[in-house]
Amino acid sequence: MKKLHYENEPSDLPKGLALAYAHGFPLTQKAPLFIEAGAKLSWSHLVKNYRPWADDVVRMDYLDISLPVDLTYRFSLFNDNLRLAPSTGPSFWYNLIARQKISYYGASKDLKTEKINYLARHEAYPAAIFQFGWRVGVAVPHGHLSVGFNFTYDFTPFCEVMCSSYSTKHIGDNLSSTRTLFIGYEF
Repeated sequence: MKKLHYENEPSDLPKGLALAYAHGFPLTQKAPLFIEAGAKLSWSHLVKNYRPWADDVVRMDYLDISLPVDLTYRFSLFNDNLRLAPSTGPSFWYNLIARQKISYYGASKDLKTEKINYLARHEAYPAAIFQFGWRVGVAVPHGHLSVGFNFTYDFTPFCEVMCSSYSTKHIGDNLSSTRTLFIGYEF
């Protein structure tokens, strides 16, 4: 799920859910080498206490659609039913939702809420709508079922500058990454 990397602050890994479809196109008749292309709709959600204020709660929601294109090599391990399929390739994605809700107690001890939609063009520091990254993964297909993991790291910043009610801070390496553990069915 989408994880933002902040300067000088540890990042938490959000929880999420994804729905994906990929199709493999064989490159040769002799070797099990494929170009796999598809689409993935991902939703990520994170609730955490904002540092250094322990009473403040930040809720982040992300929804994106990605279009990965992987080069995949499938080779058999012990028999033709159990295979190993490492893959790598570029991934392009479109951010549909990137919002943050900050709840905190003001000076008069009343609960205040601020909402930031990072994709709104009227925000002081809007996020990128389109991003580009690189994927690396491995799958273990067995019969029609497949289990695997992939990691995507972006090359385009999610947002050049992050802004909150407490401070404005330039974040030069404000990139995102996505980790996906998947279970799939092969047709």
